[in-house]
Amino acid sequence: MKPDLLLRPIKTLPLEEVNRRESLSMLENVFDITSQQAQKIKDRNIVLIDDVMTPGAMLSAAAKTLIKEGLSYICVLVLERVTENA
Repeated sequence: MKPDLLLRPIKTLPLEEVNRRESLSMLENVFDITSQQAQKIKDRNIVLIDDVMTPGAMLSAAAKTLIKEGLSYICVLVLERVTENA
């Protein structure tokens, strides 16, 4: 368990205030990872866990950051999924 694996140095608006396209754009490159942490995950498998997924932009941004660092496999586990029509 590595709750501090990804850093989020950039503050963003609450995602419920923007639509999916805006949230994807807003979260692009919002995550960072230290070189020390990147070495630990290189060629590893990771499970990303999120409590609530609304549009999925947060998980997408996190996964893209990890893929850039050489992660070989990402599985996503979500406890609750909120749909637009709910």
